[in-house]
Amino acid sequence: MLDRFHVPEDIAVRIQQEDMRAAVEAIFQAMDMPEADAQQAADVLMYADIRGIESHGVSNMMRVYVTQFKEERINPRPEPKIIHGAPAVATLDSDRGHGLVVGPRAMDMAIERARTYGIGAITVVNGAHFGAAAYHAAMALEHDMIGMALTTGGLTVAPVHGAEPMV
Repeated sequence: MLDRFHVPEDIAVRIQQEDMRAAVEAIFQAMDMPEADAQQAADVLMYADIRGIESHGVSNMMRVYVTQFKEERINPRPEPKIIHGAPAVATLDSDRGHGLVVGPRAMDMAIERARTYGIGAITVVNGAHFGAAAYHAAMALEHDMIGMALTTGGLTVAPVHGAEPMV
């Protein structure tokens, strides 16, 4: 864990996973996300925290997301659509949807294509931060597949265990 994420034990507040998840889901729903999307978004954030990826967990990212919702940079109720495609590949316009929600949808699409064609690749445009890439890549494991999840976005995110934005 990076020193900047370390909280001294004498002032640390421990929160049960179930309570944290409920709070995160409630915040996303307060931002007008549908319940199922709020649950999906919470899954991605909790995945990061549980695995020690604090840079992409609740404490580091939630305030950023709330600000982006309030500034209308994230659409809480997107209607993603395929704008280009071929049998094994597609480009999905996420309608400014949250990457924590649209990312798993894109990976589901890639998995379906891979099941049929041996490979599946989905690119997503017009979206927001998608959290810990490992979450999305790991989705393929449940289907005995190898998953890759990549993103771009400028020097705004510190890499795992990094101290300064480099990604």
